[in-house]
Amino acid sequence: MGSTESTGRSNQTSEDEDEGSQPENGSSGGGSGGAGKAIAIVAAGTVMAWGISKMISGSKDSESKEKDDAMKIKAHEMGSSLSNFPINYESIQYEAMGKGPTCIWSPPPRGRFKMNTDGVCYGTKLYDGTVEQGKSGYAGILRNDRGEWVRGFQGFIDLTDSFTAELNGIYYGIKLLDKPEYKGSILETDHRGAFESLNKSEGCKDKHPIIEESKLLARKYNITIEYVPRGANRCADKLANMAVDKLEEYLELKDCPQDPEFLSRYYQDLKSCK
Repeated sequence: MGSTESTGRSNQTSEDEDEGSQPENGSSGGGSGGAGKAIAIVAAGTVMAWGISKMISGSKDSESKEKDDAMKIKAHEMGSSLSNFPINYESIQYEAMGKGPTCIWSPPPRGRFKMNTDGVCYGTKLYDGTVEQGKSGYAGILRNDRGEWVRGFQGFIDLTDSFTAELNGIYYGIKLLDKPEYKGSILETDHRGAFESLNKSEGCKDKHPIIEESKLLARKYNITIEYVPRGANRCADKLANMAVDKLEEYLELKDCPQDPEFLSRYYQDLKSCK
């Protein structure tokens, strides 16, 4: 993703000059001598084109090398600023090229809270290939500006599609923020479809009832809904997968889960706050 591959093409030209012999009668008309000259002219033109191609290729290789060096310098600087946190340099190089956001969870502004929500679906596609349904889970994790656990939740849905699972995560995430100290919080989701549906203009009425209800609650509690890549939403993803195993319709989590994989993701996110 972040690396730049430069492939130089080498065009090999074989010059076969057929000088031809002059006819015995001394005539130089349109015989083999004229054909030899024509071949020589074509060969010369091919060599010149090859030379121009090499010059352009060399220029592109030089430009590509300069960009690659610049991205490596930025990756090094960002790696140093985050101390010993394991950095995905390919992700940083990709961001340096202006093609995508970073995949590291970031804390909210000082004094505010951030809720990350997610939904998962274990199912198969329907016959028309447009909807996926199966056992699903949703979850959310609320953290303060130091990245510390505050509260969480998770729930199970026996049969639904991934879009509905995502919306349930967002809906219950906003409901959990119904406290004076959580007003003005940020909610992040890694589902672009859900994010776009929740940020449509007020004149657009969506058929899904959860969307309209979530919009009303977000306005009431002054919640900002943002989209993030999956790499910045790994804790919520793990909680949602755990919900499918627990089969609980809704469960509020006051204490941080002690699942090893979840804790690994949680402490990696904590390091990004240093």
